[in-house]
Amino acid sequence: KREGYIGADHPNIQNMLSEFQFIILASTTGRSRRLLPLTAKTPKCLVSVANRPLISYQLELLINLGATSAIVVTHEGESESIIDFVEKYLSDVDTLSIQFVILEDYVGSAASLLHLKREGYIGADHPNIQNMLSEFQFIILASTTGRSRRLLPLTAKTPKCLVSVANRPLISYQLELLINLGATSAIVVTHEGESESIIDFVEKYLSDVDTLSIQFVILEDYVGSAASLLHLKREGYIGDKDFVVVNGDLVVEDNIFLAMVDKHRAEDATVTILINQKKKVNPKDKKKKKNEVIDFIAIGEEDRLLMLDSNRSTKTVKAKKSLLQKFPNITLRSNYRDAHFYIFANWTLNILEEKHEIFQSIKYDFIPYLIRCQYRPTLLTDAGISNPQETALEMSTGVLHDKDQTKCYAIRMENGFCARASNIEHFTDVNLAVCLQVYLYSKSLGCQWTFTIQTNRTTQQR
Repeated sequence: KREGYIGADHPNIQNMLSEFQFIILASTTGRSRRLLPLTAKTPKCLVSVANRPLISYQLELLINLGATSAIVVTHEGESESIIDFVEKYLSDVDTLSIQFVILEDYVGSAASLLHLKREGYIGADHPNIQNMLSEFQFIILASTTGRSRRLLPLTAKTPKCLVSVANRPLISYQLELLINLGATSAIVVTHEGESESIIDFVEKYLSDVDTLSIQFVILEDYVGSAASLLHLKREGYIGDKDFVVVNGDLVVEDNIFLAMVDKHRAEDATVTILINQKKKVNPKDKKKKKNEVIDFIAIGEEDRLLMLDSNRSTKTVKAKKSLLQKFPNITLRSNYRDAHFYIFANWTLNILEEKHEIFQSIKYDFIPYLIRCQYRPTLLTDAGISNPQETALEMSTGVLHDKDQTKCYAIRMENGFCARASNIEHFTDVNLAVCLQVYLYSKSLGCQWTFTIQTNRTTQQR
């Protein structure tokens, strides 16, 4: 390599490097207090180590790797000295080009990455992300179970996915999610009694979008979400790809999907679901709600999903002995709820086919069954499913400790926006939250707002 027989000029290595966007976080969180007094007047990345500024080691790394471009992120208060040094250091280097991104505020490293994505420095156009998205089949369950009773009277004459949130039909948020992710195709599942209005809206919404194509699947009968997936499999709409299922009432930020995909791929997961925290309620205002659904979610080590038990009738939950024997360390939560945003391994469709008589709902039937398969492997045998990795395991000469056939994971939405308009209360909350997001964003752009406050003359409440 050192003599140049193999190295960075080799086509394979060049192709490999072209798949990545290199980012140096030079200055994003302010002066480093832990390096005082060295950083009193000097950015941390310019502090000298062996008579060389720290950032020179990262630049040297990129040069030695043969990288052709990189982004350097810095704060405007420290940008001048950093840019000056980098440009001088690379003055005789014509193989590496640097793009500087200057932040107005000191933010964390994760927020810096989000800024780069939103401003288009990294994002869905990147080859790696495009390749990643091509591995999945996207499915929007717009209307499969009939009129939503919990959203009456809003859904008396309108499909739930067309009910407006912040003056936009709900399904527009899922379409916007796919567009922002860079998805090129998706399936929208609807019932024939509601299909005309849904198809009309989707086609109008995407009339100026040429990057996303939609295939409509119209069901003759109202069926459950799991039965809808089975119909897609039997009719050949889902091929051999893993598939992503989004419910028609979900509003969620797009950046969480990349975290879900990372987990799903890294762990070779059977299913990866998104859960979000419930709205905190003041104990003084807390009243027992009739027919309230409580999601009992058990999380193990490394975000392993070990229980999803949803019911209206009780606040007690039972755990199987076989579960506790295999996974002794469990955290049981009732302050999170299932967001109805899932990534499934393709082979789970075989279970759906074999056990179709017991599956109606994805949440209440299908996912709990997959979770139980983690500690009751005989369930897979009963469904006629062999280990998808069995051949590879038999051929391997190494000692493989992770031989779980079924692995379920939950990604928690700790920061960012995620909500469902599944009933009137949640619909109201989503409207307020989305409007607040729009208001805060527009205020940051300098927009002026005028509010009209209505007063109830009887109670004088605003």
